[in-house]
Amino acid sequence: MVDVLRAHANFRDPVGLLLRMLRSGDQGARAALVREVSRLALAPLDLALESRERKRIADAEGPMQPLVLIVGGSRAGTTLVYQTLARHLPVTYFTNISSLFPRAPLTATKFFQSGPQNARVRFHSYYGNTVSLAGPNDAFHIWNRWLGADRYRAPQSLSDKSVGDMRQFLTAWTRTFGRPLLNKNNRNADCVALLGRVLPEATFVVVRRDPVRVAQSLLVAREEIQGSKRWKWGVRSEDQESETDPLGYVNVVCRQIMDVERKLAEDTRTLPAARLIEIQYEAFCENPAGSIVEISRRVWGAPSSTLPVVPEVQPHRQSDNRSRVTPEELERIRGCLTGFERIRAG
Repeated sequence: MVDVLRAHANFRDPVGLLLRMLRSGDQGARAALVREVSRLALAPLDLALESRERKRIADAEGPMQPLVLIVGGSRAGTTLVYQTLARHLPVTYFTNISSLFPRAPLTATKFFQSGPQNARVRFHSYYGNTVSLAGPNDAFHIWNRWLGADRYRAPQSLSDKSVGDMRQFLTAWTRTFGRPLLNKNNRNADCVALLGRVLPEATFVVVRRDPVRVAQSLLVAREEIQGSKRWKWGVRSEDQESETDPLGYVNVVCRQIMDVERKLAEDTRTLPAARLIEIQYEAFCENPAGSIVEISRRVWGAPSSTLPVVPEVQPHRQSDNRSRVTPEELERIRGCLTGFERIRAG
């Protein structure tokens, strides 16, 4: 019960969120709700598998396989990048199956997963929640073990024990499945320098998107997830405290976007260029094959022979939230983000 409460502590109005998800008719929203109910129902089995999980992790030996960690601000397009890379690269990733067993994700995935899941990845999500059990999962249920339950901020240091536990788990996962691990988690954008230090095996894929579109999407997300544009949602977000400015929440969202970019710029400077791959979301949607080839070259040394024919990777249609914000909000967004490019340029 404590874990359930912690999982919902980041949502302002869980009951209202449930009703909005049901009313949305979105298959990703429905799938997320079904998984939540299933997770509670499977808790006894999860508990029973925990001792086997501990032994599997403790017994893991040998070097960790490479890690490919996708980071970026909330609503920057990181989920679509995650889905595309999971579909077309020879990687393992944390699936929605693993989220049903937070105590024993490795053991449950090994037991219930029938062969590589990559070909079953579908390009749909509801605010990061993918549809199928084979779909890639953000894996808060795993990262929270070491980084805590706060989805808005990440710690900037870890104890030696936490580092050791993290490394042993990731070693066990990659050794079990014999492939590099791919994962996307937006909160990890708040601790790239930390993860870079403790996980030298990691290559970071940094996803960026037109900040005006990110702001529009964040406003929509605040209303749909939290029930009000005033309440925070996403990494490094804050509530609107002042009630004197009717559009004050727009300023807060724009500060969030610039704060994330400032932190990413600061953290990525601590890593060698060889461990960074930068993706502009708009360009990725037009030519996902280019990013697939580049990441394959970086991680495997050359495009993998197991990749599909690259020209068959189709472009993605970009979403546009302009029709869902008011002209006044859009004007305020553009005014607030005038200094964004200076931050990105460092």
